[in-house]
Amino acid sequence: MAGGALEDRAVKDAGAHSPVARARARGRCRRQDVGHRDDPGERVGRWQIDRAIRATREAAGLPAAFRFHDCRHCYASLLIADGADVKVVQARLRHASATTTLNTYAHLWPDTEESTRATVGAAMAARADSLRTGRTS
Repeated sequence: MAGGALEDRAVKDAGAHSPVARARARGRCRRQDVGHRDDPGERVGRWQIDRAIRATREAAGLPAAFRFHDCRHCYASLLIADGADVKVVQARLRHASATTTLNTYAHLWPDTEESTRATVGAAMAARADSLRTGRTS
């Protein structure tokens, strides 16, 4: 699955019916629309968010050490496992630079050393074969 399709699914699953998502769909999402709100116009305090996360965590059977920020790490690891490059992950997580993304998640990207060696080896073998047989592919 491509990184964009994975993100689309995650957005749908994470609350495509929220007031912010509806405002974005109408093209009218303003900075003041992006707060956490219970009722239109009423801001929700951090303690209310923490309480909701704690209740959800307990209902899901997650460990007490689970934090909301762990969802970001899960999202990043899903993107990387699906083949997203560092710039895509940086943009999705809204990191200021790719360095921040790499410092945190570099260990999750597959090792490219072996694939690079395999690619060069295959290219050299093909070239040697064409020189030996006199045919180009």
